[in-house]
Amino acid sequence: IFSIAVMLIAFSSCENEEGHGYEIADNIQIVSNNISFDAKAQSGTVEVIAPGAVTVKCDAPWVTTSVDGGIINVAVTQNNSLEGRNAVLTIMSGSEKKTITVAQRGYVFDLDFGGATDLKLNDKAFSKAYPCKSTLDLEISTSASWLTAVYADGKLTISAEENTTGNPRKGYIVYS
Repeated sequence: IFSIAVMLIAFSSCENEEGHGYEIADNIQIVSNNISFDAKAQSGTVEVIAPGAVTVKCDAPWVTTSVDGGIINVAVTQNNSLEGRNAVLTIMSGSEKKTITVAQRGYVFDLDFGGATDLKLNDKAFSKAYPCKSTLDLEISTSASWLTAVYADGKLTISAEENTTGNPRKGYIVYS
């Protein structure tokens, strides 16, 4: 008799007044998000449906947020590291919480000189474009007036004026 009473209590405790099993409602719904970024400073949004006012906090100082109704605005600072990084947004409405990850890829710079580590030129004028990829804006400068370098359309074009001095010369290309 005791075991039957325990079973009745166990079965009755898993049902509500209407005889249906309890369900844990997911009261914060993420409708859409675009919070995966490349290395540049950018912004995106998370759209949510929640039962009340929405607040948000983030565990990383490189992410800033603001809330406008059901839209969470997310902004990230530029990532100058080669490593990607992640942050966790905690979205809250009343006693409900939901987390979502903000991802930002690291900086990529890839310049293909065809295996060479430096360029050796003769005295003739020279110009050549090399495949180059950068996920951040590049600032290019050169150390000599006869040498130019321009980054555009995924290429680094290096040009050197003809050497009429009769002397060897050396120049550097600096990017940042």
